[in-house]
Amino acid sequence: MGDIAKGIPYEETIKVKVLFEDQDIDVSGNIMKAYNFGPYKYFDLAYTNIPDFKRDMIFRQLFRKQIQLRKAIAEYKY
Repeated sequence: MGDIAKGIPYEETIKVKVLFEDQDIDVSGNIMKAYNFGPYKYFDLAYTNIPDFKRDMIFRQLFRKQIQLRKAIAEYKY
């Protein structure tokens, strides 16, 4: 199995699909750094030209997930 990350264009603007449970959001950005974690490769992406409505959608999803996690932890504790 080849290294899929070898074909990723560093320092070029790329289109990335952010996957959430109920929707996908397309954004653009530049890969700033890559990390190897065993068989996985993680990237730091500097987002570029994200419209306010997409930024709001991303934050809304992150806050929703944070609330879900807090509720799950609170239920587990008690």
